[in-house]
Parts: sequence; structure tokens; C-alpha cells
Amino acid sequence: HSEQMDSHVLHAYILVAPDLLGVKSIMPLVKTHKTVIERAFRMKKLSDYAGEVLAGRHTHPISFAIGGVTKIPDPGQMKKLYQMMLDARVDFDETVELFKKLKIPKFERKAQYVALSNDEEYAFYDGKINVNGERLIDPQDYLSVIKEEVRDYSSAKFVTVNSAPYMVGALARFNLNGNKLHKKAKKAAGELGLKQPCYNTFMNTIAQVVEWGHCLEESIAIMEKIL
Repeated sequence: HSEQMDSHVLHAYILVAPDLLGVKSIMPLVKTHKTVIERAFRMKKLSDYAGEVLAGRHTHPISFAIGGVTKIPDPGQMKKLYQMMLDARVDFDETVELFKKLKIPKFERKAQYVALSNDEEYAFYDGKINVNGERLIDPQDYLSVIKEEVRDYSSAKFVTVNSAPYMVGALARFNLNGNKLHKKAKKAAGELGLKQPCYNTFMNTIAQVVEWGHCLEESIAIMEKIL
């Protein structure tokens, strides 16, 4: 969850927000929107610290091993991380308020959506391959639906589903699994105008904000069990 939060806060705040605020990077925002940038760094610090506590370090984790971990997380650090998560609820609420005010470009294009789905949770890593909400395929059989092609003018592979492009990521997950989001994330989606199905690809950033809130609440629940 903290890896998702790390990636999403970088994308939403550092890469996308400057565009929506009409500047070329976050650097001008340090002066004009200082509290916004401080919030972004605070949210980033949360996932960085989670990596340090749970995996030995944030970049290139070293504690994970097959069957367990090489170092048990320090109880004091776990309690500090838990408190940081509780405090981050305010940052999430303020993030929702910020993105409610930003103008998302209007652009709709129906597409194929592919994500993992399972009955137990909002899936990130475990489940069957869900194609447009119509087919569920065992991941071992992915080549039966996902086709890879090499073309003579490129060194990259071209990948299709049903002989056409498809979309993965936060918006695809939301479109296919949005009913399994945490209730607070569902509330945020409603406030941000994100509804199933959504065909505006620019709303992928909004889906990332919603997923950030979901991952935070799921992380808090896990930490409470551990502590």
C-alpha cells in the first residue's frame, strides 16, 4: 500500500498539479502554494518512512526474503508510523478539497479496461485478470487474451487485448473494482465527480487520489492488527 501511495502522490502533486495550476513545475508553487507543496512532501515522507520501517529502506528494499523478513520492524518505529498514518487523514481530506477546485480537461474516449479483480478486496496484486468486466482469466493464462507483437520498425513490443489497445492503472481498477473501495475512498470519489464507468482518461489522476485514501485506510487497519 505504501508503494502505491508513494507513486500516486508523486504523480498527482509533482507531475499533474503544476499543469492544472498553469506552471511548468512545482518550483513556482513553492512560493505561490507553499502549504500545498508542504502537504505533498509530508504525504511523500509517510510512504518513504513506511518503506524504511517495513523493508529496511525505501529505495531498493532489503528486508524482504522468501518466506518472511530478515529484520523484524522496530515496535517504536511502528507506533510512530501508525501515528503518521492517522495524521495523514487530514492531508488526504485537504488533497480532496484541492483537486475539487482544479479543472480537469474534458475528454472522453471509451476504451478497454484491464485490471485484477477478486472477491475479497480492491485488488492490486492478487486476483484474476478482469477484461472490461466481462471476462475473468487466470493470470497463468494471460497470453490467451493479452497478445504481444513485434514490429520490424520498433524494438518495443506492441500489446493488445481483443486486437485493440487497452488501459490499465488506477482508472481501470476504479472502473472494474470501484465497489470494493474503502467507504472513505468511495466518499472522496463522489466528491471529486468520479463515477463508474468513467471514460475521461484525465480522471486517472483523480482515481489515484481516491486510491491513496483507500490505501491509507487499509494500512491503518493492518497496523492496528499488528500493534
